[in-house]
Amino acid sequence: GVEPTQLAGKNHQHCSLLEFQEAFDKMFSQVLFLLLASVAEAQRSVAGPYEGKELMVTPTIMTGILVGSLWIMLFLVGFCCLFQVQTPSAFEEKPLVLNKQY
Repeated sequence: GVEPTQLAGKNHQHCSLLEFQEAFDKMFSQVLFLLLASVAEAQRSVAGPYEGKELMVTPTIMTGILVGSLWIMLFLVGFCCLFQVQTPSAFEEKPLVLNKQY
């Protein structure tokens, strides 16, 4: 018979639940470390080189950017939906006969 680890000539390795849990714990701890490092960096007391200067993006420009990006997103959604519409390649030449519709 065919061994469970050999299917169509390929060697499939199955991950045990313990290995998955260890990998998840390692990834979770790395994400948590990066989150804590970013929070600690955000609480620095020395101002950066560009802090306290005039903003290049005014509230009016930011509103235009947000509204424009919303319109672009809606256009792309409509464009993708429009081109996913499927029609038959051939139509019936004879019309549908409807008798006694009363």
